[in-house]
Amino acid sequence: MASKKSNEGEKRIYLSDCDIYITQKDIYNILLAKAAIISSIQILMCETKLDYNDIEYIYLSGGFANYMNKESAIEIGLIPEKIKDK
Repeated sequence: MASKKSNEGEKRIYLSDCDIYITQKDIYNILLAKAAIISSIQILMCETKLDYNDIEYIYLSGGFANYMNKESAIEIGLIPEKIKDK
């Protein structure tokens, strides 16, 4: 992985030889999404007094979820591993 600044001075980390990169803003937005998703799940579980075993299906929506790889989302802690088979 190589790192360099764009013309706008934004630091980019290139993930391949192609023009695929992430920025500090991208990482920050992933952290915000992770906090929102995990917090929402925990609050809902607590308020409804449900356990992970009570969940049959998980539906993810929106543009972000449309392109999400379930295994990668679990690996970075975006969604709990306990619901990976739902």
